[in-house]
Amino acid sequence: MCVFQKTMQKRDRNPKIARWALQLEEFECEVIHSPNQQMRHIDALSRNAVCIVTHSQSEITRKIETAKEADELLYFLKTLVKKGL
Repeated sequence: MCVFQKTMQKRDRNPKIARWALQLEEFECEVIHSPNQQMRHIDALSRNAVCIVTHSQSEITRKIETAKEADELLYFLKTLVKKGL
């Protein structure tokens, strides 16, 4: 039985939520509703702003690009692909 049966039966369901529900169907789980009054502390934490670090991602990307440029085999293969061989 579909845990998210009501979600999937809605005519105007959000496609993002429908995909999420389908992905969760792969797992054996039980969804338990907790009323708002019991979830105040958790709700406050989930809405807390989080600092996102993007510098390290760009640094990793730069290192990968540098390594790709220094790789002789990769350069040779790219040349062959560009020539259509």
